[in-house]
Amino acid sequence: ELRTVQYFKPSLEPGDKAGELRLTEDVEMAMCQSVRRHLVSDVEVGSFLSGGVDSSLITALSGCRQTFTVGFRDEGKLYDEVTCAQDFAEELEVKNHSRYIGRDEFKEMVLDLQFLRKILRTGSCIIWTNRVRMRRRWRCIFWRRKRRRK
Repeated sequence: ELRTVQYFKPSLEPGDKAGELRLTEDVEMAMCQSVRRHLVSDVEVGSFLSGGVDSSLITALSGCRQTFTVGFRDEGKLYDEVTCAQDFAEELEVKNHSRYIGRDEFKEMVLDLQFLRKILRTGSCIIWTNRVRMRRRWRCIFWRRKRRRK
């Protein structure tokens, strides 16, 4: 039997400044805690930066010194996130590595990632920006794993 149940009912009343402040602090604490937990690494951590609210907030909270952005060459200014990302990176005084890709490269990349996902049995966390610098590395990892299985 499938049924719908309300999971959460917020108790914030209009004009409830104490409740609003409490919720704001709770969200800020949860965001900081989540970002801090994702920074655990034995190598330098970077951040994907689109220039939008989500990636900008995560980049600012993380303190990462390097950001990465992919733009789509054939889509014009309407979908160009590179400029916003570069402006925000400059504001934070962090290095931004940007790269534009075209439709043909994007199509090729989708096929590569589908192939890698099957071979490496990874989840959907492999995203398009892996192509920026990782293509050779993935091929190297694939061939190393293939040789070990023989």
